[in-house]
Amino acid sequence: MVVVLSNGRRVTYQRADVKTVLYVGSDFSSSFTGGTALSGEAHATGRVWPFKIRITNHTPANGAIVGEITWTSLSSAHRIRGKLSGSTLTFEETEAIRAGGAHLHCTYSMTLSSTGAKGTWIDPSDNSRGTIVINNK
Repeated sequence: MVVVLSNGRRVTYQRADVKTVLYVGSDFSSSFTGGTALSGEAHATGRVWPFKIRITNHTPANGAIVGEITWTSLSSAHRIRGKLSGSTLTFEETEAIRAGGAHLHCTYSMTLSSTGAKGTWIDPSDNSRGTIVINNK
């Protein structure tokens, strides 16, 4: 196998020496599942709730994710659990890491692109809903 590096240098490996080939890029999915803390916002009825989100565990074989979402204006941090399947991300806030003004058990469904993720959220405690965006920053 010949690997061409970004500087143009070629490196040759024997097949028997290669255990796994991983393609790591600068796309959103790589940043998101790589443990990078990303910023985002949830929106509804003219209100905006900023947050930070970080995936702490990703199992590519079944798409399972575990992470945390910190609601900066609500003084809350919650554990999230969900799935990343292709370009579809779904998750739920399952437990409080730091209780505050955010509700547990909200569910999220988003579509990933190269620049981030966009989708919707639903809060079953009061049946509210809105939109959500995660930025690749």
